Amino acid sequence: MQTVDESFVNFYEILPGIVETSNGEAIRKAIREQRQIWNKRAAQADPVKREIAQKRIRNLGEAERILLDKDKKRAFDQQVRNYHPQDDTVAKGSTGVRDWMSDAREYFNHGNFAAAYYAAREAITTNGANHEAWSIRANSSFNLGNFTDAGFEFREAIRLKPDNASYYLDYGDAFSQLGDLVNARGMYESALRIEPGNPLYRTAVASIMMQTGEIDPALQIMEDVVKEFPDEKFFQYYLALAIEAVQDSKLSVTNDKRLIITSEAQIELVRNMSTRALQLKFDDDPLRKTLQHNLDLAEQASSVKWYHSSIGGWIFLLLISMLFIAAHGIGVLFMIIVISLYVVTHRRPVWKQNSKNLSIVKRGI
Repeated sequence: MQTVDESFVNFYEILPGIVETSNGEAIRKAIREQRQIWNKRAAQADPVKREIAQKRIRNLGEAERILLDKDKKRAFDQQVRNYHPQDDTVAKGSTGVRDWMSDAREYFNHGNFAAAYYAAREAITTNGANHEAWSIRANSSFNLGNFTDAGFEFREAIRLKPDNASYYLDYGDAFSQLGDLVNARGMYESALRIEPGNPLYRTAVASIMMQTGEIDPALQIMEDVVKEFPDEKFFQYYLALAIEAVQDSKLSVTNDKRLIITSEAQIELVRNMSTRALQLKFDDDPLRKTLQHNLDLAEQASSVKWYHSSIGGWIFLLLISMLFIAAHGIGVLFMIIVISLYVVTHRRPVWKQNSKNLSIVKRGI
């Protein structure tokens, strides 16, 4: 049986909304969003779906490496223009009775999603009540980036097999890809009602909560999940995301959306939370860099620096004190007072200086 050519991956096909002219910020955002969807799919019980998701995560890492490097991206864009994919669809001229369901499974297991879609469609033509055929067709559409079609097909699978929790997870992921977080959460919660306590479905709900501002309860969910399943790195990834979200919510924000540290409490928080998150096992270099950057900000904020201002006036006061030294003994005392006042008013921790920033629009803890 022919399998899909895995030697070349068109990164633009796995990053919704990204095209050759997209800028670096848009590419980073798209990769981050896709990681948040595919990491939980990599924790599925189904070994085939799990491997497909793990491969997608690896491809996202490669996309990040290439599309964010100007020279590598230029070479990749040329490769895309010159690439002519092999025909990976199923032969349609077969004679005799064919087991389309068996073919659909095998095509899907080999990652040949176009052929799997076709075979599953033929299986449905033979037996429209086959929920597995609808699921394979839906998952094939999902992997091909046809999320609206996948939603319809997942819905049919659920209608035929409403007690299959994994179908609700898949349907929720289709909603997530379309940006419909409300319905995505509804599907994840439906899966959780069928299988109470399932760590994957709890993680899926937490991933939506993080995107809708419910970061503290999301963090608690992920703390519990990782405590129960400490060896699953994909759950640790979502815990790291939740830690980052809660941490960032406690910092001060400027009008250009920069995070700055303006209190000793924020320094302590960042040191504790970023350090803990960096100790978790997950594959997301940008997230690690962000956490490390926050740690660096905390160290910088705790340092003490000079902030010189109105130098002329202070020099004048020193000259006056020197005149007093020559004329009166109290001049030495006056000079000590001037110098002490200058030190007190011009040498302070960076976080205190940050707190004077007039561009702050939200103050943290």
